[in-house]
Amino acid sequence: MTTSSRDSLLTPAYILHSRRYRDTSLLVDLFTAREGRISAIVRGGGKVGSSFVQAFSPLLISYRGGGELKTTTKIEVLSGSKLSGNNLFVGMYINELLVRLLGKFDAMPDLFESYQGLLETLSSDGQISGQLRAFEFLLIAELGYGLTFDVEAGGNQAVESHLFYRFVANQGFYLTNSDAPHTYCGSHLLALAAGNLDFPGVDSAAKQIIRSSFDHLLGGKILKSRALFRQFNKR
Repeated sequence: MTTSSRDSLLTPAYILHSRRYRDTSLLVDLFTAREGRISAIVRGGGKVGSSFVQAFSPLLISYRGGGELKTTTKIEVLSGSKLSGNNLFVGMYINELLVRLLGKFDAMPDLFESYQGLLETLSSDGQISGQLRAFEFLLIAELGYGLTFDVEAGGNQAVESHLFYRFVANQGFYLTNSDAPHTYCGSHLLALAAGNLDFPGVDSAAKQIIRSSFDHLLGGKILKSRALFRQFNKR
């Protein structure tokens, strides 16, 4: 695609993170439907009194530039998503994950659609637990670390509901004793394989597995959004 044709196209996008750039501009990380995560300069977006939208608001944008850093040429603001309370921290959390883990110019239409739906639920104060877990597992899969819940790692042995399995990030589940660390009941793993997050105890297991996976992908670095959430809830 040439720069001129790219410049003329509007694509759905969301701001993941923004910061001031020089005197009156913003440097933004965007999650776009067409090219995944990109970085772009928004001219005039940092002016005092600017009505430029913040994170979680759906946009249509066009941009130009042949290098890694683009310049936006047009921004249309669609109906905004306003998050508050704990839902705001969930939004900050998923945005930080995308900024920290996604490479640039890698289109992920399924992940974009899941992200869009999750923000809509967050802005309407709907029940988000199952939707959030689905988004997190999809992100892990899109990064090339998809989890198989119904087959043991390193072989073709099927997971059995009455046995226990130890989770190793980036590898999978290994048969183990019930008192081993990072251990999960086979019935919970089979429920996850079936997408049944309503099964008793499964959401808690899913949360722990996801946490271990992201800790591995982040190299043990702490997410700022988690620290902010803990501080907020101590008040």
